[in-house]
Amino acid sequence: RKILEFMADELVLEVFGLYWNRQPYLRAPVQLSLCYPNHDQKSTRETFMRTEKLNIGWHYDTPNMLQIAVLLNDVTEKDSHMQVAKGEHRVHRVPLGQYDYYYSEEWMQDHCETMRCVGPKGTIYFFDSNAMHRLWAVKNSPRFMLKVMYMPGNDILPVKHPHIDYRISAEGGLNLDGFTPLQKNALRHLI
Repeated sequence: RKILEFMADELVLEVFGLYWNRQPYLRAPVQLSLCYPNHDQKSTRETFMRTEKLNIGWHYDTPNMLQIAVLLNDVTEKDSHMQVAKGEHRVHRVPLGQYDYYYSEEWMQDHCETMRCVGPKGTIYFFDSNAMHRLWAVKNSPRFMLKVMYMPGNDILPVKHPHIDYRISAEGGLNLDGFTPLQKNALRHLI
């Protein structure tokens, strides 16, 4: 029940609803994101060659997704952390090919101001995944966070993964008593 209350926090839903001017829906249940790089940040060329399992290249995810991230460990600029380009969420991007959504370090330095998503354990940040961002990798420096993704009605079903079922089951007496219509509606595609 506490997880559902966290995912469907009414204030968050209202803020996201104002941002999009429409009802936000949860795209997937809360996720635990664990990052423990075995190397330091790689060059743009190595990133473009896709030899990397971590998303360390400058990229965007989708033009219609907002996220909440809660840091579960202290994260400083010397640790592995996410970097985001300020104001770049306002540019609507559509990938045309496999690598269209990657940007070089040089282009980013010439065109964007970036910020680091750091803070003590418990820090919460909201993130528009249309903004260019990347993981800044620091060898043997973990970053742990909870992540919740929201959509404005499109693409709400999660990507299929062979070993993970993202759906929440209503079996076992899931009780939404006390939830507002806004909260119930935000959860309806997950139940």
